[in-house]
Amino acid sequence: MPLATYYFEGLDFAAATTLYTDALMSAVAPDGYYAGAGIVRRQVGGVLLTAVTCPGCFILCGFPQGNAVVSLGSDVGRMELKVDSGSTIGLMMIKFSPGLKPAKLTWSIEGGVSDSVGLYSSQVEGFVTGFVGVEAGGITNIAGSGGVTFPGYDYNWNSTSLSWEQSTAYTIPAFSAGGCTLLPSGNNMKECYLPIPITVANSIVTITIENCLTTPDWTVDIPCSRALTPALPSTTVQDDEPDACNASITTTIYRGQVSAAAELGVDDWVFSDNTGSTKLLDGYYGVTVTAGHVAVEVSNGVVVYISSSCGA
Repeated sequence: MPLATYYFEGLDFAAATTLYTDALMSAVAPDGYYAGAGIVRRQVGGVLLTAVTCPGCFILCGFPQGNAVVSLGSDVGRMELKVDSGSTIGLMMIKFSPGLKPAKLTWSIEGGVSDSVGLYSSQVEGFVTGFVGVEAGGITNIAGSGGVTFPGYDYNWNSTSLSWEQSTAYTIPAFSAGGCTLLPSGNNMKECYLPIPITVANSIVTITIENCLTTPDWTVDIPCSRALTPALPSTTVQDDEPDACNASITTTIYRGQVSAAAELGVDDWVFSDNTGSTKLLDGYYGVTVTAGHVAVEVSNGVVVYISSSCGA
């Protein structure tokens, strides 16, 4: 990230109350994260929050740091960490295992796109949104949180101790039935995959996880981005399966793997580019795979149906 000069009253960044962009200290710096003197501090509404000692501020994608993020030390509230996406442009496919209690993962790219809803695909449940996991603590698909809010704290990830550290107070707002996709008690949701398109090398990605209940048991795997391959020959979007089978091949599509299929499977994310920046529109596509030419139905950017070979 580029270096910049900021100003504050006093001599100690750790004790400063506000950052400014000018020496006269008349222009408050934008909200965000600022690093210096071995610490990172977040500025919100012109006020600097609690300092976090580096190197527990940012983590690197992939093994070992990106594979070690667990719920240890967290509780009710909002967990937040920042990840360097690595030097390769492509798709970063987050694997989130929500565990046995409702939890939600969202993300944003510094200066880029974001997902504030929580959009996932799971090998068994398919496309799911919002708080995921298992119904618990009165949180259900029918009622959402039932009008209940969840007072807790913000937490910052310390990559040295591999645990979360409590920061300032934060309350998770109440959410409606549309704010969660939960399994009945006694089940266990499969891993949920979230695609993050990385179009600039070494992008800073903020990962946010919200816990509604105490003693969460989720895990998250944050791999480095990679360009999607291979490009699968495809038609443009069609209205139905017969049209997809009969339309001409004029473009290519790319798979963000979720399923165990060798080439393309139900529950996979699908895109029109190799960074995962543009999900395919809802509809049918004629796609050429090793087994032949098939019709593929897409909904919400996820494969929901694959036909047998066209004309068979």
